Amino acid sequence: AGVVYLFKAELDSNNTAAATELVVHASGRKLLAVEKFEMRDEMARWQRLLMNKPITGHVIDTVDVSTHVVDATFDRIRHVRFNTKKIDDAWFITRIADRP
Repeated sequence: AGVVYLFKAELDSNNTAAATELVVHASGRKLLAVEKFEMRDEMARWQRLLMNKPITGHVIDTVDVSTHVVDATFDRIRHVRFNTKKIDDAWFITRIADRP
């Protein structure tokens, strides 16, 4: 869950570039510069949705040793699912999606 909290802190600090660095491709490879550039609008959207909203809860589902799914609740209203992956002793986000 730490990478989710760090991602949220970067968005709150208006540092979408650093938040993008915490995201990797679903296969686990680092994003290419062009992919990071194309993610700019998506990061701005998540920033508008989550900025200054506290994380009021989270549930971690362990898929395997290096893959976890974190269901986070923001301000008791918005539910977001983060797929995370451990790569070389560091955790990264592979997918972000709204949860009903």
